[in-house]
Amino acid sequence: MANRVVAVHAVTSLPAGSYSGASLDIGGMPVAVAYAGKQPEFAGLDQINAELPRSLACAGTVTVFVTVDGKPANPVTLAFR
Repeated sequence: MANRVVAVHAVTSLPAGSYSGASLDIGGMPVAVAYAGKQPEFAGLDQINAELPRSLACAGTVTVFVTVDGKPANPVTLAFR
């Protein structure tokens, strides 16, 4: 089995019941959301998990866009080396 790289993005205030409406774009590339929902250890914190494509390896600094039910969150940046 190949090594997998998974990103866990912590967010707050996802609308209740709308986790299936989460989408993720990393460096201009749509990335499939594996899980979006309540974070099990910290009340009030939600999380979004996604398996990252190998093409992001050594991509440098990229912008991450999260959208839930058509509403964008503030973009963040990740650095890949």
